[in-house]
Parts: sequence; structure tokens; C-alpha cells
Amino acid sequence: AWAGGLWVGCLQYSDDVALLADSPAQLQAMLEVFDEWCKRKILSINSSKSEVVEFHAPGASPGGFYRLRDESGQWQELRAMSHFKYLGVMMDARLTMEEALSQTWRRVAGAHRLAVKCGLFPGGLPLLPRLRAWTAYIRPHFEGCLPFFVEGQLRRLGKLWDASVTSTFAREGRPDMIRAELGIPSMDVLHAQAVLRLYAQLAAGDPAMLPHQMHRWVEAHPFVGSLESRFDRMRGLLGLDPIRVPEGATAQGRLKIREAFGRSVERAVWGLWSDAARLWVRGDPLKGDGGRFAEYRSWAERDLQREDVGQPARWVTGGRSERGLQHNLARRTMGDKRIPTHGTWGAGEGGGEER
Repeated sequence: AWAGGLWVGCLQYSDDVALLADSPAQLQAMLEVFDEWCKRKILSINSSKSEVVEFHAPGASPGGFYRLRDESGQWQELRAMSHFKYLGVMMDARLTMEEALSQTWRRVAGAHRLAVKCGLFPGGLPLLPRLRAWTAYIRPHFEGCLPFFVEGQLRRLGKLWDASVTSTFAREGRPDMIRAELGIPSMDVLHAQAVLRLYAQLAAGDPAMLPHQMHRWVEAHPFVGSLESRFDRMRGLLGLDPIRVPEGATAQGRLKIREAFGRSVERAVWGLWSDAARLWVRGDPLKGDGGRFAEYRSWAERDLQREDVGQPARWVTGGRSERGLQHNLARRTMGDKRIPTHGTWGAGEGGGEER
């Protein structure tokens, strides 16, 4: 909206509005302009529900003072918050993304506690329904904030990812072997998919939309930053060309470009995962045996193609049952280190530690 020579851009979610400014003074001016615009439209702003978050560099302290007129015309000071939920991503004031990581832990732990009641543990549901239920109800909690996490946070989340896999499909065993048995990607592959998915949404979207402005601002932040370099690194790793949108492209045209890029990403990521999974063997995951991996992979694919999902899931080749799978994985344990099982999901900090 234009008012008084100042452009106010906003993100609108149903009846909620978010303003983005470069400085405290600019935000206060935007608030006043937005208030005038609402009065002309016979609208009102609920100052008691209005909040402000200052995203600042590490070591800096917030210094803004913000106020807004209430319905009676009196100035009311706005509350300062320490975090802001942007498009489902919890962003703290210093953009460390630690709040988003903690929230992910809590969500996964809560989902597991409910999933155990539905049979998502070794010996519970048959293998195929359990794999489908885990993919539908547990996996999505890992994927929401992946593009914004840095390397150290991804390593921590990767440990939770592996613990989730083992507690659902095998009480003991090396997580990389379990994932190779079932065709589940690693955290690195998930991160690559998430980063490129975000890249496609931004590159093929309308640059005038405020989410693009928000991401361009996040790009320059000293902690999160480097989103563009992540895009370039992932595209280079998978051999994908950058997205080029023709001048004057319609919304439908942009959507088709994004969908085509998404299909290319899926094909390239599957190839990347297959190459990495071939490094998996008994004993040493760094020395590969492609034939052994292909044999195990064929069992998993044939089992997933079975129609009798109501029957106990079995590996087709050689009549292997789930008990046989557990036996195979148990022979390749992690020594004395035990993986948290379905009964150990806690609600403390970090979510999935043993209690």
C-alpha cells in the first residue's frame, strides 16, 4: 500500500499481517502509515495482539521503541518478542535457528509417542504399513526447516533421524544399513532436496512478492546467510542448470517451470542416494559392494510392490520375514552403543534422549 509517499509491503495470513523493515525508524513509520491506511478502509488494528521482533547481528542489542494507536486513539507500546514464526519456520531474534531445531525435536518426540500407540515399533505393525505410516506421520516433521539449518545443526538432526529409523524398524543395528535395507535417504539427501525445493520456489516465483525480499535479507545475515551459495553448491553437486524464467512469464508458466525443475531434482537426488548407498556393506561402510546392495535393494522394492498389505509383510526373495531382517541387522550392531528404542522418547531438551 502507498500512503504518504511510503510503500508498505506486508505478508498476509488470513486476518494476520506481518511487516518487514530495514530499521527501527522505518518500521515505526510503516506502522503509522499502515494505521492511516486501515482507517481509510474502516479497519482497525488490535494493538494488544501486535508484536515486534528485531532480527539483529550477533553481539548487538535491540534498541527500537515501537508504538501504535489503539481504537480510542491512545498510543500503546508494542510488545517485543524473541522469535517469529515465518511460513512455518520459527526464527529467533539472532537467527541462530536453535528455536526451530528444538521445536523439531519436540515435534518428532511427540509424534513418536503417538505412533507407538499405533504399532510403529519393531514387532508392531507389518513392515510395509509401518514404513508407510512412518513416512506419512514422522518424516514430515524433519523436513520443514531443513534449508535454514547449518552444518552442526544438521549433524544433530541427523542423529535424531537415525534414532527415529532404528526405534521404528530395528532395535539394534547400524542406521545406515537399516536405511539401505528400506530405501530411506540420509539426512544429507533430505537437506539437498529441501534446499533445492526452496531454490525452485524463489527462482520461479514472482520477485515482487515479499517472501523473496525476506529471503534476500536472510541471505545477508552472518549466521544463516549463504543461501545462494547453498543453492549453487547443491545444483553443482547434482549437475542441474539454474532456473531461467522468461520475461513476462505468467503464474501458470512459472508453476510449470518449478514443477519441471522439481522432477529433475528428484531424479538427480535418487541417483546421488543410490551412489552413496552402494558404499554400504557389512562391517565397513566406506568400502563398497554394489552387488550386495543391489541384492538387498531388490528385496525392499519387491516388498513395497506387494498388494496384500493386510498380511504380515515378508521379503519375497528367499522367503525372508521381518524376523529375518531383524536378525540380519542385529549381526551388524554398533558394539555396546545402543540405539534409543520406541520406549525411550523423552520430552526434555533435545527430545529423543534416553531417560
